[in-house]
Amino acid sequence: MENFNKNSLKAAVAKYGSLHSDGKTDADVKAELAKDERAFSAEQIDEIYAAIVTPNLFEGGDETKHIEGTLQESEIPEWVQTILDSNKALIDSNNLVLSALDAFKENSADFVSQLVKEFAKPEADNSGELKSEVHLIDEDEEYEVAPGKSFRDPLDFTKEYTEGDDVTHLGLIKLQSLLNARLIVES
Repeated sequence: MENFNKNSLKAAVAKYGSLHSDGKTDADVKAELAKDERAFSAEQIDEIYAAIVTPNLFEGGDETKHIEGTLQESEIPEWVQTILDSNKALIDSNNLVLSALDAFKENSADFVSQLVKEFAKPEADNSGELKSEVHLIDEDEEYEVAPGKSFRDPLDFTKEYTEGDDVTHLGLIKLQSLLNARLIVES
């Protein structure tokens, strides 16, 4: 073929490019090119096959030029690209959550230990054993609300006991709980 130019190359790529995409070997594609009515030379067949294998580029003079409109090029519809971008953002967000969870797992033991120390405030001695002071109710004593303390009646939440109020009538179990919480003292 004497008049083999850029348009001839584009037309051949458009016609035979799908063979390569369909899984045909290079020999199969070149054999189909050789059967073409335009009677491509061996050199032209190699150039067409190279353009099929690398669909976006071909050598044209001193610079590399882009082939437009071949079957090898695919455009992603805008709505598909929107979904892909959304999915990528979701994956990125999930990865950040996973890394935050990993960081929490690494530091949670220290955090929990600190909370236990802060809120339990048990007395400890050098033996390593924890000791907390327990006060036992003396049934013969009367009890009142400790200075600076107040609490509500567990059965009638509208009733509030304040500093100095007598609470002996609340019962032994409730008094024991209040005494250990340091909300009441002996009168």
